Amino acid sequence: LHKALRQHANITVVGHAADPVRLYQSASVCVLPTLEDGFGLVVLEAMACGVPVILTENTGAKDCVRRNIDGFILPPYQVEAVAETLSCCARHRDQLAQMGRQARQQAEQMLQAFLERLRTFRVLDPACGSGNFLYLALQTLKDLEHQVMLEAEQLGLQRGFPLVGPE
Repeated sequence: LHKALRQHANITVVGHAADPVRLYQSASVCVLPTLEDGFGLVVLEAMACGVPVILTENTGAKDCVRRNIDGFILPPYQVEAVAETLSCCARHRDQLAQMGRQARQQAEQMLQAFLERLRTFRVLDPACGSGNFLYLALQTLKDLEHQVMLEAEQLGLQRGFPLVGPE
């Protein structure tokens, strides 16, 4: 497949990349025609970079994509559908650019919603007040919030002020 795809100058097949942001930003569309995938983080990364996505119904990340607004969700095993969608994207560049802007907005909203869920997360101390468990849980939530903000910032999203803390 890679050999066949490399014959086309306008198709780039990429493996692991040290700087994926630059690759996303140079793409017109990101295609993830997976047959099985729990959650393809690549979908949110592409959307955060303003790149619309084409994926199958067999990835958990499909729940992040609004069909025909910021991406396309296709049935699995339908090679013709992927080809037809790519052809449509090539013919309708203005609409594709609008989808990219919508994808970016959707990624920003999803980031804010996730950070809000972290902020409002409540932990019950099974030791009834020793404090050790609560301290470790709070530190883990703060670390997760920090990591999410760093990764979002690398993708060009606005980094917010840390909000996870004891109440």
